[in-house]
Amino acid sequence: MTKKPASQAATSASKTPASKRGREIAVTVVGVTQIALAAIAAADLSHRRSDEVHGPKMVWSLALNIPWAGPLSYFALGRKDPTSLPRFK
Repeated sequence: MTKKPASQAATSASKTPASKRGREIAVTVVGVTQIALAAIAAADLSHRRSDEVHGPKMVWSLALNIPWAGPLSYFALGRKDPTSLPRFK
């Protein structure tokens, strides 16, 4: 068993394999996308009047906490005019 010099051992231990680094980046992108989607849906819901939303706004605000399904269902089903852009004031 050969021993690596201390400087070489520290360098090789700190390197992350490319596949693991790629997974970390992918998970980060997916997480940031989910948070952004939920934030946009929450902002849109808060700026719409109750008569512009299918069902109670309180129920939709709770549904937005369900990852992916909540914000996507709000944009597809929750707004009375699903083709309109998100509304911000």
